[in-house]
Amino acid sequence: MADDFEDLSSAAVIDVTAKRNATSFGEWTESDGQSFSNSKATTRAAVHTVLNEKLTTLQKTGVCLIYNLALKELFDDVATELATAVLQFLHGDLPEDQAYMCLLSIQRFMAISYNDVPALVKMLGPDLNKFKGLSDRVDKLVEEVNAKLATLPSLQTD
Repeated sequence: MADDFEDLSSAAVIDVTAKRNATSFGEWTESDGQSFSNSKATTRAAVHTVLNEKLTTLQKTGVCLIYNLALKELFDDVATELATAVLQFLHGDLPEDQAYMCLLSIQRFMAISYNDVPALVKMLGPDLNKFKGLSDRVDKLVEEVNAKLATLPSLQTD
């Protein structure tokens, strides 16, 4: 298996790994009796890596993993969990490539979980306009996400 990755970039390795493992439904029972699956393990790893504040290389890997997962068919709850992590990560100052992958992931998660993720974007922020000016492709994504959010009813707080 190691030979499969010899000539690939880290993003490509993440993509191959995600395709092989993340979307398969292999399940097993942990020693404590709880069931576990490849999907749960990959989601947990993606969230942990992107939210790890001490290892920026690990964060870059997490962004790539989440980006690749966003391109797959996911269940609503997985899209919501990954979107929550991405939204927390977006509060930082990101380079263009990470901002692009995160915003594209959010856009995709909004399409998968069309009620929950847009509500999370509105509640958790950040103001996506802070990414405008990074590049034309980021500007386009910010406009598309903001346009989708503008069509949603305002969130009521009591």
